[in-house]
Amino acid sequence: MWVWLPPGYDSWPKKRYATIYLLHGFTGDHTAFKYHPMVNVDIGAVAANLIAKGLIKEVIIVMPHASNVYGGSFYSSNEVIGDYRTYIAHDLVNHIDGKYRTIPDRDSRSIAGNSMGASGALSLAMEYPSVFGAVAAMSPSADLAVPPTALDGFMKANPETLDKPTLAHNTEELRALLSGNVSVNLFYGRGAAFSPNPSNPPYYVDLPLRYPEKTVVHDVWNKWLDQDMVSQIERDGQNLMHTDIFIDIGVGPVTFMPEGHDIKHLLAALEKKGLTFTFVESPGDHLSHLRERTTEALKFLSAPGTYVPRKLNLKEQEK
Repeated sequence: MWVWLPPGYDSWPKKRYATIYLLHGFTGDHTAFKYHPMVNVDIGAVAANLIAKGLIKEVIIVMPHASNVYGGSFYSSNEVIGDYRTYIAHDLVNHIDGKYRTIPDRDSRSIAGNSMGASGALSLAMEYPSVFGAVAAMSPSADLAVPPTALDGFMKANPETLDKPTLAHNTEELRALLSGNVSVNLFYGRGAAFSPNPSNPPYYVDLPLRYPEKTVVHDVWNKWLDQDMVSQIERDGQNLMHTDIFIDIGVGPVTFMPEGHDIKHLLAALEKKGLTFTFVESPGDHLSHLRERTTEALKFLSAPGTYVPRKLNLKEQEK
């Protein structure tokens, strides 16, 4: 993991600080918000600048590593990939509260993330409402069953065969993964998270599509649907009743990659549960403008009750 301490941490040895747990996306790791070859976030510089301007309170930011050989754990827990949920919400929180001068209560502890990390943040906030008092989700996934479904998208990208995933055990192999067919790794990564099978070597997953017929394996597909974000909210969304919620989505133009889900289904699920949330539309796509979007997430998490969303700048959107 990488832990960022605010500039005044060493100067005020008796002061305690709120904590943000910041979760990376697929193919990322604990350094994704420290430096990234595509999006250039540098979360330490962003936070220090906001603190210096008085726009956020001093805060400790914790970025755990939650990837695996497929490219991402989806912050799940099972016997194939490990127990990422207990690790983050229990083991890591207890470690950070024991080692650093945090304010060790839910109202001073929040969780945030982008893409896979956004869904992970929402999911963990639902399961552990006594641990996290606020959540910020930037480009979360939504309903896998809404057309075009995740299966439709995969078949379009892989019309003939089901390739083998590129297993990334190190940086060199991760580069190979990124330069290859990422959709295959995403498919197997979801399988490892949502439909693991320790008795099915060499990849230890069950997949919801059977090639070459491209027929749906419904019992496996139903496991995936049970774990998508809309299903989780329908099942456990009431746990967020006393949690401050921030949802952000990119509305274009596309520079790196388009948003993969229609956010209206996730917002509708939140509304159906009677939950109050802040929704922000930002310039850019799934990855671009992430520095600006993370800035807004930090401002929200610092003061949810007084946060005012910035207005979408049409000229900025056109860049």
